[in-house]
Amino acid sequence: MTLNSSSDWAEHLKHHWERRAASDLAEYFIAPHGFGDDDEWTEHGRRHATAALVGLETDWLSQRDILEIGCGAGRLAQFFVERTKSYTGLDIAPSMIERAQKRCGGAANARFFETDGLTVPAPARDRQYGLILSIAVMIHCPKPVIESLVRDAWSLLAPGGRLRIQVYADATDTDGLTAPPGAAPATAPTPRPDADASPPSTADELGSGDADPPNASEPPKNEPNRHQRSGHHPRPGSLPGEAELVDEHYMGYPFRYAEFAELMRELVPEPAQLYRDEPNCIYASILKPA
Repeated sequence: MTLNSSSDWAEHLKHHWERRAASDLAEYFIAPHGFGDDDEWTEHGRRHATAALVGLETDWLSQRDILEIGCGAGRLAQFFVERTKSYTGLDIAPSMIERAQKRCGGAANARFFETDGLTVPAPARDRQYGLILSIAVMIHCPKPVIESLVRDAWSLLAPGGRLRIQVYADATDTDGLTAPPGAAPATAPTPRPDADASPPSTADELGSGDADPPNASEPPKNEPNRHQRSGHHPRPGSLPGEAELVDEHYMGYPFRYAEFAELMRELVPEPAQLYRDEPNCIYASILKPA
């Protein structure tokens, strides 16, 4: 399949994620951790939401509007809503938004919008956001889509605000790793009170398994030994109907560390703090000057 432009890619992503969102495996594709056990799945979401907010003071968060690009079924949103002034969730799949709205229980400070996959939609451009997050989303996106989303997100970030994202990484490139592959994840340094916080502190907290493609009978090219999963969730390819919902572009663009660092310098005018404690993902946190 030939995809020639960012709009082609976005349309492709919308089609396939809506198919997944409308299926019985929607929550598995969002995060396999604890799939099949509602309490465990929710608990993993709580832990991942806490990790995504690491280093941000409770009082600071409570006065900020937060934007999540790729809210999915509200797995993290349900925990963001209770900690922030307002929450805006975007997703490319209408069925995901329906699930997120239901999971958040009609919270007065939460709202959800469908996006074209490239930009923040007009109704959500009515404010600047103190925190913009995209976790376990851009790992499924091609480079042109990531570029468009980051540029647009930066334009809506309030002075003093923070942008935090996670992208897919080329596991054969060990540059930037804080611990050797296979070693226990390193802990991020404790953020200084006057500095932007480090991205989420461990691969375990953010669930490195989210970056493993379902239904993979062998490791993808350039990514050996990536299916040593942890946690309690099905192995890739083990669920009925899973194969029909995975296409060749399920995983996103695999960045090399230096390549991603250079891209962030091109996309935003402020330095990005990069963090990588496992081979398959890179996190970026950027502070916009007040």
